[in-house]
Amino acid sequence: MGTARKRHHYLPQFYLRRFADADNMIWLFDRKDGEYRHVPISHAGLHKEYYSFKDEDTGRYNRDIENLLATIDGVGAPIIEKLVAGNTNLTQEEVENLTIYAAFQMTRVPEYEKGVHESAGKMQKMMTQMNLHSVERVQQIMNKMRVDENKEGYTAKEMFDYIQGGKYDIKFSRVLSLQYMTRFVVEVAPIFSKLDWVFAYSDTSKTPFITSDNPFFVMPPKEPNINNRFRGTGILVPGCEKVLSLAPNLCLIMGDPGTRRMSYQMPRQMVKDLNTRIAAYSDRFVLSKDLLLVKRCVKRSKVDQWRKEQRVQLFAPGIGEVI
Repeated sequence: MGTARKRHHYLPQFYLRRFADADNMIWLFDRKDGEYRHVPISHAGLHKEYYSFKDEDTGRYNRDIENLLATIDGVGAPIIEKLVAGNTNLTQEEVENLTIYAAFQMTRVPEYEKGVHESAGKMQKMMTQMNLHSVERVQQIMNKMRVDENKEGYTAKEMFDYIQGGKYDIKFSRVLSLQYMTRFVVEVAPIFSKLDWVFAYSDTSKTPFITSDNPFFVMPPKEPNINNRFRGTGILVPGCEKVLSLAPNLCLIMGDPGTRRMSYQMPRQMVKDLNTRIAAYSDRFVLSKDLLLVKRCVKRSKVDQWRKEQRVQLFAPGIGEVI
């Protein structure tokens, strides 16, 4: 069952420590309430019992996933320390371990949980709309279930309009996204190891990298191809860059399939542009030890003026719309 950790950090403490000051304090911008706050790293990037779920047999919290993540962090920390020091000559084992760490950093955050639930909800709505495609079909189901319109207070037409309107939410158990989180890592980590990698270094005395509560994100191609129109943005979509801010002086950028491992000093303007992207892809928090830098990134990305309304788009055949 593992040790009873209740405060679960989706941003590891060793990771946040690199972006914090000497007192382990960090500045964050909260997109939800529009506030800047100076907090200890122990109070940043966490939720209570975030990776726990109730064991059906015992009724107790199962914290195996949290213990697994602690192990992953322990393995990833020295590799990142090696890279931060400028040594990009990784062994095959280190490459494999870093891909697992990176994959979990993509899936362990609230942004991924919201994406899974949004995707599942839209898929369920789409399937329901396709199944209940007419008033007659709804009436057929209601008759089969022996639903009395007078007793229930709604007609088949009203139910049809409600379903097709899609103005409702479908809630899923946290277990769903936890299952996807671990399964996705098993599938995607080997893919990461077969992509071109660039270790982009910054001059921290001028413009360090920032981070966010969604430090791993996928950027669309710089030159969109008409063939990618229905592919969207994804790990294997040609031209998409997979970005993980690792430290104030280091950002890992994964490209298309390949075996190249490169490192270079990123020009200051490019660091600024990438920081703007890091802020823009945040779910709720933008973080750095430098308050002025956080404010500049917030201003450039305008994340104080908008929030994500949807993360997933599905084309519903037969319905003729993107939901």
